[in-house]
Amino acid sequence: MDFSFTSEQDEAAALAATILGERATNERQKQVEAAGSRFDAELWGELASSGLTTLAVPEQYGGAGLGLVELCRVLVEVGRTVAPVPLAVHGPAALLVAERGTEAQRESVLPRVASGELILTAAVAEERSHLPARPTVLARAAGDGSDDWVLTGSKSIVRAGGVAGLLLLTAATDQGVGVFLLDPAADGVTGVEGH
Repeated sequence: MDFSFTSEQDEAAALAATILGERATNERQKQVEAAGSRFDAELWGELASSGLTTLAVPEQYGGAGLGLVELCRVLVEVGRTVAPVPLAVHGPAALLVAERGTEAQRESVLPRVASGELILTAAVAEERSHLPARPTVLARAAGDGSDDWVLTGSKSIVRAGGVAGLLLLTAATDQGVGVFLLDPAADGVTGVEGH
């Protein structure tokens, strides 16, 4: 068996290393921090325009059509520079929508992810539950004839929640655990910035 990385995997890592090496400098990170942010929007835009934020998104939705290994190779480079970008939550969230979302969700979400317009994150952690597979947030059908759901509860840590345009939120339904796309600007949704 050959466990060597493919040329595509090496190219993704090399591109990430180049961009991050040039842009995620100590000086730039100090500027981002001094501005009161933990997110470098300029760097994120460059990563998005290079295709590195949507490696695992299928090509038909504007992504690179690669996979988790390529994403992980890029995440290594993000970690190496401690770049203030939410790729560690955005990348897997985009992959989850690509693999498990409905066709309507994929068509609505993934092109905006591919263009860099939309950042995704996951809302999984809860104060009252230490088991992500057993969320205390409850979901019930809205009951108005739509496909909408009503979610009740709270999540304690939502990484990149302040910059994400959609949250992938786990909640308990009467049929088990579901993952829901939640607009953080929707009525009834509140967020508290932590440190």
